[in-house]
Amino acid sequence: MASSSEQERAILVVGDVMIDNSWPLVGQATATTSQAHFGVEPVLMATPQSCPEVLGGAGTVARAIKTVAASEQRVILAGAWPDGLSPDELLPDEAKPIEFVQLAHVPFLTTKWRLFRPTLQGHELVARYDRDLSSASQYRPSTSPNWPEPSEVAVVIVADFAKGLLDIEDVREKLQEYASSNIPLLLRAKREGGDSLLREVPWTVLLPNRRDLELLLNQEYSVRRPAIWSSETDDAQDIHPDLVKSIRALTTTLPWDSTRALLIKLDADGAVLVRGDGDLVEAFHLTQKGKQEWSAIGAGDVLMASMALEIQAQRELPEAVLSSVKLAAAFTSKSGHLSEMEGWLGFSTKIPEDAVENIAVKTGESRSLTEHEDALLKASEPRHLLRADASVQLHHSQWYLKGFCTVDSDLGRELARLASELRKYTENATQNSKPFVTAICGGPGAGKSTVARALAAAAGCKIREANVAQWSSIEDLHLVCEHIRSLRVVGSFPLVFIDEVDSQIASQPIYGWLLAPIWDGTYSARGEMRHLGPTAFLLAGSSGDWERRELLLATQGTRPGERKLKDLVSRLSVPPVDLSPLERRKADAVYLAITILRAAFPSAREVQLGVLRLLAESKRRHGPRSIVQVIQMIGPLASENRISVKDVRARARQLEVHFESVPENWQSHTEWVAVEP
Repeated sequence: MASSSEQERAILVVGDVMIDNSWPLVGQATATTSQAHFGVEPVLMATPQSCPEVLGGAGTVARAIKTVAASEQRVILAGAWPDGLSPDELLPDEAKPIEFVQLAHVPFLTTKWRLFRPTLQGHELVARYDRDLSSASQYRPSTSPNWPEPSEVAVVIVADFAKGLLDIEDVREKLQEYASSNIPLLLRAKREGGDSLLREVPWTVLLPNRRDLELLLNQEYSVRRPAIWSSETDDAQDIHPDLVKSIRALTTTLPWDSTRALLIKLDADGAVLVRGDGDLVEAFHLTQKGKQEWSAIGAGDVLMASMALEIQAQRELPEAVLSSVKLAAAFTSKSGHLSEMEGWLGFSTKIPEDAVENIAVKTGESRSLTEHEDALLKASEPRHLLRADASVQLHHSQWYLKGFCTVDSDLGRELARLASELRKYTENATQNSKPFVTAICGGPGAGKSTVARALAAAAGCKIREANVAQWSSIEDLHLVCEHIRSLRVVGSFPLVFIDEVDSQIASQPIYGWLLAPIWDGTYSARGEMRHLGPTAFLLAGSSGDWERRELLLATQGTRPGERKLKDLVSRLSVPPVDLSPLERRKADAVYLAITILRAAFPSAREVQLGVLRLLAESKRRHGPRSIVQVIQMIGPLASENRISVKDVRARARQLEVHFESVPENWQSHTEWVAVEP
């Protein structure tokens, strides 16, 4: 850590000071007056005599420095608070001292209330309520704030939550003065990329998280997990295609030079450091041993506090990031249970050294941003995949939705968006929630069933698959509904995939019968109205309006038998996903073929190019099913680790059943293609 002379210099935290209230719940009250409150039953809070009200926002960062500093460290917190309030009132008696500088006066402090309920795994956040300051007009700047002299400051942390403090011109000018004295400045800003703060505050390290990236780039999607992939056998690493794109956009649009760095906080995935001239990328991947559920209060603030201490100690940036990622992960493992958070909420939970040592972080060789871009380009183009001496890495097809192969970024983002919406619904649904309903559009063999299973796995749902083409009467729908209720009884969250929904029963469409279950979550059985409870429905057809999203959304239901289709579409919770045919997703076909080959022959590490060309480039009669059927005609293998063209035992007439045409001279392509995870 820093020398004693360095510790005499302060770490200055400038930003939006808030109040955090965290309440663990203990159960229902024994006596209620719920009739007077619309029937809402009250819930008891634990230890009501000691409200855990502590400094939040920039105050959390200041507390975090005190928490992780190995010895006494001077910390100054500069912010705004109401007249008559002293921030040290929000620190318990045993807290280490923090010095305060009042930069402005405000009518109240932004306050956040968090409610937790006990679970077997710890405490789960169930509700949060905020009272926010919202603009600089609510701030009355102090006439002569007692800023520390530059000679007193070792590092500056700016924790901006866009509440208005950093919009005060005098505050920005003071930060520029510190920077001109060569004092490192760490900035976390919840601002859009065009905001003047990012240009006027001379930051040394910018520290956005996933949500901050959305704001900085004005994009609707965030980088999904996993954001980093690491090889289990060597130092190879890759980062998410959307993250590569975001880094390029940031280094192009933000003020940048060789003295600046970007540290993207990825929570349970670790972090990515970008430095040099914005073209040197290093990933710090938390392995399974280091992962925790990153729901703890202040984990990102601990990382930022640790970075300031490491920079104060003049550590190299990669070394500082590695240490900080480990420390934040150790803090999260400590604070995941509120029973162990009392000290942190009060002030200073100490993180045992062995907890940090037990955190495993995988680092690989530094690569340029251009190298990452080139690798992703090669991973998404068939001409690079289907060539002699190619190496196909299967993880590239799993970035967006595990269990469904795609390197198409547009389709991938759509699937990731849907998985996120579905997960959000399952996490927040109550017993009275309406069902979640959406559709998957695409022709036969597009992979709709595979998407449904992958979505269920991603959201932690139990899938129930049904095919209307196999139903003989509407009683089959009632049986599905009964199964939904059974799943809920055993504690599973049901996801119902109804395929061929455009089929008819007794020459009648079923759209009208579906309206009550998917809208009200009800159905009638033997004259009795029954409730499903919160349920997710995925609907899919394969003809007419169901083949493309724009057709389904524009349907008027004017054709005979489809008058209820428009009513059904109006009940979708989120827009449908368009699943284009595999013939248009040529790179996806390569990954799918190799994935199925690896499932059939787990030891195979090389495949001859001719086999891949046969499976991926043939004109398939039945979509992915054709690939599965032909792979069943491969083997036994002459070599356990290799699949050659000679291992394909199917004759031409057998191939004709599944392929309309095959690549010319596919058997002559005997070059080997490496297959890697």
